[in-house]
Amino acid sequence: MTRWFASQPQPASPADSVGEVIVSLMLRYVELLLFLAPFILFAMWRITGSVRGLSSRVVAASFVLLGVLLGALLWFQWEGALPSGSTYVPATLHEGRIVPGHGAPP
Repeated sequence: MTRWFASQPQPASPADSVGEVIVSLMLRYVELLLFLAPFILFAMWRITGSVRGLSSRVVAASFVLLGVLLGALLWFQWEGALPSGSTYVPATLHEGRIVPGHGAPP
């Protein structure tokens, strides 16, 4: 008699799923920081601008940070993209193992 948990499908490779989770989390953090950037900049402007004015260093650092965040977002977007012309094949169950989704040539 087989236990119910022994027959459950397992991921194809734990390393693949860990890498995908890390990239997904990093992408979410970049999206969150890009969303919060205007609010953070406004708060910095209100705090520092009302006392002595906003320095050019703060403005330059803000633009550099926004550029880095935007570059990271674009890089993560293209890193996980399928090659041009390929079709997506969804995850399937094959011989008791989960075969992850992937791109297949047309």
